[in-house]
Amino acid sequence: MKKLVALLAVPVLVFFLGGIVSAQDFFIPQVPTGVEIVIDAEGGDWGWFDEAYAITQDKTDDSGGLEQPALDDWDILEYMAWAPPNWLYMYCVISDDVFFISQTTNGAMWQDDCHEWVFDGDLSGGNYRTAESHGRTAQQYGVWCIEEPENPVRGNAGYSISSLWCEDDLQWAGGPPELVAAVKIPEVTTDCQYAYEVKVSCWDVLMPTKEASTPHIFSDGDIFGWTWMWDDNDGEGRESNMGLIGPAGDAWTNADLCVAVGCVGETSVEPSTWGSVKALFK
Repeated sequence: MKKLVALLAVPVLVFFLGGIVSAQDFFIPQVPTGVEIVIDAEGGDWGWFDEAYAITQDKTDDSGGLEQPALDDWDILEYMAWAPPNWLYMYCVISDDVFFISQTTNGAMWQDDCHEWVFDGDLSGGNYRTAESHGRTAQQYGVWCIEEPENPVRGNAGYSISSLWCEDDLQWAGGPPELVAAVKIPEVTTDCQYAYEVKVSCWDVLMPTKEASTPHIFSDGDIFGWTWMWDDNDGEGRESNMGLIGPAGDAWTNADLCVAVGCVGETSVEPSTWGSVKALFK
């Protein structure tokens, strides 16, 4: 199968921010002024993206301690960028030896090939999936390569391209207009590529209404907690649950295990240095 090209690594740092401790941290650029990203899973709007910020398999490991897949089994190329006031954009291409979808509910998508991420905007950390507060202080999202139903239903028991693992009354943030997703489903199921593209609004505190929620305000030098989780299943159970390098294994419930991601403004000439990041916290 076609192997994705390995790209330049962003600087490797160690951060101690709130509950987050990370062995490797990542940076994302701002969407340039005048650039419009159309969510169509085609990637044609990302020609401006500096590939030094790209995520490839060498920047990931298996969140559950499973064996790292061979590149001809599973490989990734992911771009992410921010835009004011509280938007993240993602474009992801997966190369996979076997594409597999079998589940029929959002809550079970992690058992198939899918794309998950966790956002902890204010670095509050901790367990964000308690009975009292499920998804309010940090959020876990998922998208998967399915045909969107005519009347999609969000939530664990629903069926839709995108969803949140959260209290039912927070699902307003898991679909349009707050989360717009498009997927490119492969024409064949072996030695194939598929793609995700997402625009999502981000929240420091998510509440049952938008008016009661606290948006995360992105800016040059901003830092937030994050992890991706890419699930791979070839039809015999989960083979890997790849995430950003760092202690992300239980980030699906414990935001302390997210990694720190820094925002780079369009006027910045290079990723933030450790000294400039430290200065934000003086």
